Amino acid sequence: MYVKKVIASFLIFGLCSSLFAEKPTHIKAIVTVDLKYDAASFSKTLKKTGPKTPLVLENKKDALNYFTKKQLESIAKQINFKTQKLAVIVWRGSSRDEISYKVLESFPEQIKFTYKHGRTKDLKLHLKLFALRKNVKI
Repeated sequence: MYVKKVIASFLIFGLCSSLFAEKPTHIKAIVTVDLKYDAASFSKTLKKTGPKTPLVLENKKDALNYFTKKQLESIAKQINFKTQKLAVIVWRGSSRDEISYKVLESFPEQIKFTYKHGRTKDLKLHLKLFALRKNVKI
């Protein structure tokens, strides 16, 4: 009787811990507080990306084509290019535009970005950066 209670408590504990376990990180938004950007500095990037299609940069050398050294130093504090890649999304639109993403359960995992158009008629340049694991598909 005692053994059954011990086994049952281990099973319940294992089930609860697996439900509340932290999931592995496939994607992480990068904070761009200290990045000063305008349309002129990102004109090359604007041609290759949009609110649903990120520009993917695999290493620092590729990133130097789109960011200044100072900007890249700020970004490099939040991303490890050995194990991660950088997804850059730049677009012009309403100040209330939003980008969100979903992690699709497949192997390798896939990230799907979705765009929600804002309802204001102002025009603003948006920049979103995401650190992705190297093996994640977009």
